[in-house]
Amino acid sequence: MKQRLFFNMAERGIVLTAMKSYIQNVESPQKPLFEMTFKKIQKAHFPTLDGMEMICVVTALTWRSRVFMEMGKRAEQLLYLDFSNQIDDIRQEFQYRNAPEIIKAARTAAVS
Repeated sequence: MKQRLFFNMAERGIVLTAMKSYIQNVESPQKPLFEMTFKKIQKAHFPTLDGMEMICVVTALTWRSRVFMEMGKRAEQLLYLDFSNQIDDIRQEFQYRNAPEIIKAARTAAVS
């Protein structure tokens, strides 16, 4: 199950900038997942992401927000943090909405 995200041009630019910066500056065992998510967002104007990919976006935006905070750029920090919270709200609602289907599928697989 996936969720389509509707970014305007500015929001898409913010996400791509945060993702690219995160990938270049952070060593993480999940780096391949971040790179795959970055490419998916880069290719599609309205990307369709699963919960884990949305977590990647939220992580990159939050990290970039912290970078701006350390630089003393309060307006940019709040912009990235607010957008991170918006996407996380979408992810939580998506996962809450789809959790019954995931649980049902897991139970069906366990019974067979």
